[in-house]
Amino acid sequence: IRLIKSDGDAKIKWLGLGDENPCMGFNEKGVACVMNSGETTPEFAPATEGRLTTPEILVQILGNTKNAKEALKMLTGFIENGQYTHKERGSIFFIMDTKGGYIAELTAKRVMPVVVTGNMTIRANIWHNPGMAQFSRSGIKSTMNSQSREFQAAKGLNEALEKKGVIELEDIWRTSRMRGTMESVMTEHGLCNKTTNSAATIAIDKDYPNMLSTMYVAIGPVGHTMYIPAPICLKEIPQDIADRSWSKAAFARRDASGLAFDSDVWLPHEKAVMAIYRP
Repeated sequence: IRLIKSDGDAKIKWLGLGDENPCMGFNEKGVACVMNSGETTPEFAPATEGRLTTPEILVQILGNTKNAKEALKMLTGFIENGQYTHKERGSIFFIMDTKGGYIAELTAKRVMPVVVTGNMTIRANIWHNPGMAQFSRSGIKSTMNSQSREFQAAKGLNEALEKKGVIELEDIWRTSRMRGTMESVMTEHGLCNKTTNSAATIAIDKDYPNMLSTMYVAIGPVGHTMYIPAPICLKEIPQDIADRSWSKAAFARRDASGLAFDSDVWLPHEKAVMAIYRP
């Protein structure tokens, strides 16, 4: 996992987090886009010539759109033109700009967006938008796993709201490291589980999106690395992040200790970095 920048010839400058291509990112126009897996569906499309993976679609959206409406239109076009593939699953795209945006749930044949103008809404890997339930073939185990993680996200963020009246970056990071028991089966499920390889909190600056917008990234499993700021004006990606040494070290820590970790071990380091970056 690494930070990825648009190349020098890009129409619109962007910054993302992923492997070969980003799964989440934002651009200098103030558009933020995050891709996530949706549910198993009969409306899938195999990977054939001419079809784009979801990270490849994300690159096109970040590099060519100036607002959320344009981004949704481009995403819809990929579906209508038969250019999408995501194995046997559908997808969830979170698309935002400085005024709001959309949560678009999709299969290889349709896009079902809902408008988001504010407040808090949560998705794991299950669909909630009207019209999507009939296209799901996910089993009970994966459905309950997602519901458990959605519950933990709501619990952690609502605790911050009740205590302070606002959700701060540190509250999001602490929530991402929560681990709780799913009561129905009495097994522990973390908000971020063993397949989670990275995370990001994207903060778009309304006044200066091309300079001050920042993506706070955990480049590796969230329990085994720290969140660091990555601003849109970043000129050069550090070598240990670009060559994946940073993420490889985080995966090594996870492999050594498993999913058992101290949720607070990284907070002092994150606070020290933030005191410098956002005094």
